[in-house]
Amino acid sequence: MKITINNLNKTIELEDDKSYNLMNTLLEHDIYIDNSCNGKLTCGKCKIKIVEGNVNEITDTEKRLLKKEEIENGIRLSCAVTMSG
Repeated sequence: MKITINNLNKTIELEDDKSYNLMNTLLEHDIYIDNSCNGKLTCGKCKIKIVEGNVNEITDTEKRLLKKEEIENGIRLSCAVTMSG
C-alpha cells in the first residue's frame, strides 16, 4: 500500500496486510500534521484531502467538525481516517 502526499512529492510505502491510522502514519514519517488535540477527534485541525484510495467512511464527528463544502471536496480529518491494504 502507498500513501502519496502530492504537495510534498513524497510517497510512503506500507505493508499491505495491516491497518493504519493516517495521522499517526504521516507523523511517523516526519510529515507534520496540525493536531492540537493529539488525535482525539476534538479540534478539527488535522485536515487533509483524500484524492483516491480505500479509506473508512466519514465519521459522525468529521461531519460535525467539517463544513459541507469540505466534505464534498474530499477533505477529511487525518486522525479519523483508517486505511488497510
